[in-house]
Order: sequence, then C-alpha cells, then structure tokens
Amino acid sequence: MLITSGNIDKAFIGFDTAFQQALMNQPTVWQKIASERPSTDESEVYMWADMIGELREFLGERQIVSLSGRSQQLFNKKYEKTITIPRTKFEDDKYGVFTDQVRQIAMRAAQHPDKLVADAIAAGDTAVVYDGQYFFDTDHPQNPDDPNSPVMSNKKTGMPLSADNVAAGMALMNGYKDAGGVPLLAEPNVLMVPPALRYLARQICFGTTIAVPVGTAGSSPGGAAAPENVLKGMLDVVVNPRLTSTTKWYLLDTTKPVKPFIYQNRMAPEFAYLNKPEDAEVFKRDQFVYGVRTRGAGGYGPWFLAAEFDQ
Repeated sequence: MLITSGNIDKAFIGFDTAFQQALMNQPTVWQKIASERPSTDESEVYMWADMIGELREFLGERQIVSLSGRSQQLFNKKYEKTITIPRTKFEDDKYGVFTDQVRQIAMRAAQHPDKLVADAIAAGDTAVVYDGQYFFDTDHPQNPDDPNSPVMSNKKTGMPLSADNVAAGMALMNGYKDAGGVPLLAEPNVLMVPPALRYLARQICFGTTIAVPVGTAGSSPGGAAAPENVLKGMLDVVVNPRLTSTTKWYLLDTTKPVKPFIYQNRMAPEFAYLNKPEDAEVFKRDQFVYGVRTRGAGGYGPWFLAAEFDQ
C-alpha cells in the first residue's frame, strides 16, 4: 500500500466498521439484571424512598405522606483498551490481520457493562447502600429511622441451590416490608447462577419433575424424578459467567421500574486512532495507534430486589 492519508483513512474506516458491527452483535448479560441510567457528570446521586404504601380510600382530606429519601452516590471511572499496528503492515498490505483484534476490542467494550455490574455484585457483601447496611446483609432495618426496627435479611448461608431452598428464598423476599409495615411486593422472577450451577438451575426452573434420591419417599427404583415441579415456569435462569463463586446463587426481582443493579453510562465506547504519518506516536515509533475509551460505573438499586444465597 502506498502510505497516503486517503489510503490509511480507508483502512481505518474498515476497522471502524468491524468495530461497530462487533459492538452491536455482542450478547451481554447486564440488561437482564440491571437498569441503565444515563450520567451527565462525574457522579450521580440516587434517591430511594422508604415508604409509599397502598392507595387509601379518599375520605375527607388527602393524607399527605412525607417520604424520607435516602441517597447514594455513584462515581464514574474511565476505562480504555489500546493497541498499536506497525506501519510496515500497511506498507506490505498485511493490516487486515488486525481486523480480528479490532473485533475483540469491540467485544470487550460491549461486555464492559457486564464487568461493572458483576463487580458490584461481588462487592455487595461489603458495599454500603442507602439504608446504611451492606447491599447483601442480614439486618436491613425495616425503618432505618427507628433503632428498634425489625430487621430483614437478603443474605443467607447454609442454603445450597435446590428446589426447596429456591422456594424458601422466594418466600423470604415476598415477606419484605417498608417502613410503614406495607409489603414491598418483591416478587423474584430471575434465578442468577454461575456457570457451575447452570444445569441444576435449569432443572429447578424448567424440569417437569424433581429428582428424588433412591431410598427416599417418592423415589422410583431407578431414582427417577417423582414429585411434580411446582416451580416450573416461575423463574427465568440467567447464567452470569463473571460470577466467581461456584456456590453462590441469587434471586432477583427485575419487574419493577428499577432493577436490582445499575449500569451508569457516562460515555459509551468511543473509537479513536492516530494514523497520520506526522502524528507524534506514529513518527517516533513507526506505529499506528488504535483504541477505545468509555466512562461509567456499576452500582445498586433497592436492596430488597435481590437476595444472595450460599451453601
């Protein structure tokens, strides 16, 4: 290739096309479990109301409820991935071999929100949220303003993944109440698991029957499943490959206006490059530079929309 601005621009337009196509076609997990919130500043503040309550019959004057809102702040961070392409590859018409690397960068950029949300999930045992407790905790106060308030848990141990424990976890979340004692109507619809629990999760959520070990009541001589699976169709299974624990599993309610987790999008992935012979990096190192930049953060919605279980 003759190294001219026009020829180099054409090559990088091809890279850009490959990047955009790979970016759009990459499957991700985060949309199933997190709400996307746009950001216009270095951080955003989220307010969650403690008490809405049920509608009441309109008798006499309106009864005005003063909502006590609690906030949490989520700071954006910058992220990038940059590669160099030797100028000689263009001179020798070998630059096409880098197209796959460009696609891999796009794949990582598309999956980056997955990582931000997964990092938030992993930090949920130690990240303090709006009620002053960790996101996953055993003592979320029903009324944060009352030191004698009953507490609620969205973190349970001694509960390996099983049909009985899933049913117990769903009942646990159904019992959450707001500061006024009104049910929060948490209705889990997603069972999120690491890849190691994929097949057991699918059996629990989609199997027609529940397997019973040989020798127990209801088992057949071959140990085949006997009882009907009453959980069938009640939950979707989300396999999150970024979950690092092979024993933890999660119940999520993603049916509300906000989901259990947040992907805060400050700047979508942006493609940029240095490809002019007079660019300092090209001139000094005889290499073209290609990269992507993005800004954002992962965080939390209301704690009562998620529960963590472990064996």
